[in-house]
Amino acid sequence: MFLVNVDFDGARAVGAVPTAGRPMRVAFILATSAEWGATERALRDDINLEAATVLVRGTKRSTRWRTIPIVFPLQQKYLAMVLEKAAGKTILFTRWTNYRRDLSAACRRAGIEHCSPNDLRRTFSHWMSDQGVPNEVIAPMMGHADTRMLSRVYNRKTPEELARAVRRAAGLPEPAAPPASPRPECLPGCSRLSPASA
Repeated sequence: MFLVNVDFDGARAVGAVPTAGRPMRVAFILATSAEWGATERALRDDINLEAATVLVRGTKRSTRWRTIPIVFPLQQKYLAMVLEKAAGKTILFTRWTNYRRDLSAACRRAGIEHCSPNDLRRTFSHWMSDQGVPNEVIAPMMGHADTRMLSRVYNRKTPEELARAVRRAAGLPEPAAPPASPRPECLPGCSRLSPASA
């Protein structure tokens, strides 16, 4: 599973995580594709909004320690919010032990399908791909040495995404979008990520 509409579903996922500071970790993963372990090592100084980069301190292999360019407005918005609201002074995030259970409960509250930290990384991959970023560029941003994991796991296309890609390649217009669903209630601060404010 991944969050199909990153701006709307991502906002709901971020807003439905109940404990202070925890929604910011979700926003950080959505904006950077950081692995869970890398979020535990993330420092406030790793986010450089002026240079539009974020250092991701991955350790699984050498490609996981990487600098991510922050290009898209939603990335900038999420990371500015992380800097403003993350609980830590030096280390960005406080310890979060039962994160799988908490994320599952947050997704139920938000009215979206269950998601894991890897689903948040999948969302990043799909978001980048939807913006036209090729897999050869997405792979190193996600800490992969080549595109195989994107093809097999992170960037497998849904039928809707395939149809959209074919329409773009053929120069055909997008069909009219269905009306937006009403935004569910969420925690204070979630409204900053709502589609209306994007």
